[in-house]
Amino acid sequence: MTTSTENDNEDWLRSMEWDLPTTLPGLLGALGADGAPRNQQREKLSQFMGLPAWKPCPEPLRSQVVQFVQGYV
Repeated sequence: MTTSTENDNEDWLRSMEWDLPTTLPGLLGALGADGAPRNQQREKLSQFMGLPAWKPCPEPLRSQVVQFVQGYV
């Protein structure tokens, strides 16, 4: 079994709806990265985007996070 499959099985309930902050600063705070250097914030968000819990992320937050991780913000 691959790691991604294991995460999908463990987190399937959390991937049903979004119950995290809906702003980039709020999400960074929820991930414990609000005071971290920008490169660490990008790494933390990038890791989070690989989890099933990321799937229900609403727009426009999804676009903001992607732009931030890619270095456009």
